[in-house]
Amino acid sequence: MAEIPRRLRRAVAPLVADVRQQRNIEAYTAFLVGLAVAALSLADAVALHYQLAALLLGVNFLIFASRRAGTGDGPALDRVLRGREAFQPFGSLLPGVEDLRIYGPTAAHVLLNNADIRKLVLARGGSVRCVILAQDAAAVAGAALQLDDSVDLASTLAHSAEIVRRLGREEPNFEFRRLAVNPGFSLLIVNAHRSDGYAIVELHGFQDENIADRMHLRISRRESPRWLDYWIERYDALWKAARPELRDEES
Repeated sequence: MAEIPRRLRRAVAPLVADVRQQRNIEAYTAFLVGLAVAALSLADAVALHYQLAALLLGVNFLIFASRRAGTGDGPALDRVLRGREAFQPFGSLLPGVEDLRIYGPTAAHVLLNNADIRKLVLARGGSVRCVILAQDAAAVAGAALQLDDSVDLASTLAHSAEIVRRLGREEPNFEFRRLAVNPGFSLLIVNAHRSDGYAIVELHGFQDENIADRMHLRISRRESPRWLDYWIERYDALWKAARPELRDEES
């Protein structure tokens, strides 16, 4: 019996997400109008010509909505492509996280919350993988050319390196590696293979004036299994290309 509510919640969850994000509202409205008309017709509560008028209104509503959706207007795209300000504080994303995967040139804005990562993920048996840039001149120079200059990349990277080294020493479920080149995006993957999994992809652009100018995508498994799996595979490839830090690099 407990399985039925779980199935019902899984079935209803996409509908709730659509309503919250104002997707497919016209289709749901037309469906509810049709359902109401069908119920009233069975009860002989509404005259036939009123029923037909309501059905025609619903059809016209759908035609108008499909034409508007096909225009490719800006606001619809802006609901998908967002800035950093659209996302909650990082710490609020962590409750319930069992699998966290991070890539950023310095990942400084994530690692700033390392106490929350310890408490809400690692201390509860979760695992964390983190990749940051290697501390060599070529990697830092290449990334510095691409990224904004609002922070000192070399010193920020050095600070992030100290944090991941400490977490690597103290937390058995924390792993980190160093990458020799910046791929042009930052990537955060949460609960990769669970039904509630999602990825946040940050595109770096080129020489932005501010880190907050970067474009972000949030891709959930419910919304697009295909593209979530794509970014999980990109992280796996990135992890494979990165390398563990050698002891003589820690000095």
